Amino acid sequence: DRDRLGESVPFLLVCRKMLECSRFSDAVKVLLNAERSLSYNIMLAGEGVVVDLEAHPGDVSFIYPNDGVLAHTNHFVGERAQSIKDNFVLSEANSIHRYIIANEKLASTDAHSFESIKEILTDHFDHPLSICHHPNPEKNRDHWEETVSSLFMVPEKRLFKCTAGPPCSNNYQTYSF
Repeated sequence: DRDRLGESVPFLLVCRKMLECSRFSDAVKVLLNAERSLSYNIMLAGEGVVVDLEAHPGDVSFIYPNDGVLAHTNHFVGERAQSIKDNFVLSEANSIHRYIIANEKLASTDAHSFESIKEILTDHFDHPLSICHHPNPEKNRDHWEETVSSLFMVPEKRLFKCTAGPPCSNNYQTYSF
């Protein structure tokens, strides 16, 4: 309920500035100091550390791994956002079960591989409103939503795999950086 149109630093410019940082703490500082009029979420990882930064106008929630597991979907879960009326989840309640499924599947094993993560990213529980999201024929075509890309990163190997479209029907391409 705090999102509004107004002067702020565009999300993609914040991301770009964070990517230019050589230190993890400097990347966090970029996000903390960015003027925001809209909410967004960034999962930031470095060597042996990961945090989810749930940013909204006026504040940022820090979400840390729970027993080595960290997943996020499209609704607020951070402590600092508890006073916010989450208008998104009121219309897109599927974010809740996607969050639960992702966290439960991640927690179900100690070691993950590309294949085990891919299994999560292609999950179709409550299709079409699943983790692997597809157009909902019950909605007007102008309001269809779909997973446009699926991303799997291995920072220590400096590579990532991504799809152009839903991961259930598109192959992952590997890129190095």
